[in-house]
This record gives sequence, C-alpha cells and structure tokens, in this order.
Amino acid sequence: MGEDKERLFKVLEEGEDFEVLDAIEALAKIGGEDVVEKLVELVEKGKGGIREAAIDALSSMADKGLVARKAVSLLKSGKVSVRVKAIELLSHLGRDAIGALVPLLKSC
Repeated sequence: MGEDKERLFKVLEEGEDFEVLDAIEALAKIGGEDVVEKLVELVEKGKGGIREAAIDALSSMADKGLVARKAVSLLKSGKVSVRVKAIELLSHLGRDAIGALVPLLKSC
C-alpha cells in the first residue's frame, strides 16, 4: 500500500489534470494522515477542478475529525480564496467539524 501511495503522490505533483483527478479519488479511498495532508495542500494550492476534487475527496474520507482539523488550519491562510474553500470543506463535514472549530472559536 505504501508504494501505491507514493506513486499516487508523485502523480499529484507531476501528472496531467485527468491523472491527478484519478489519483485524488484513489487516495481518498486509501486514507491516512499523509493523504489528508496532500489533499489539503491541493485545496490550498490547486486550481479549479483539482481543488474541487480535493474538497470532495476530503469530505468523503472516514476520519472526519482529522480532515476538520486540517481544514481549520486553512482558515489562517492569507489568501481569501483558500479560506473560502476551507469554509466550504468544513460545511461539507457538518457536525464532524465542530470539535475542530471549538478551539479556534475560544481563541477569538
């Protein structure tokens, strides 16, 4: 499984858009913290359809708490578009995002 992840991570960096979209879908099924981190990077730095696919993939992953914690970190981005996508992702997670948002709200 580790080799598959590494190969898919490489596709995220070097592949054509259609390959990246397939890799995103496959990685979401594999899961894991390293996958969540890579997909969150795509939310932050990706473009158009890639960014949307990463949000959909993260929304479908089993560890919603981990995804929510990583999404909350995007709320600190200097880019408005990234913060908007973080909010979109958190809205997809619904109640699963509450635990990750509480510390942020307490610090305000």
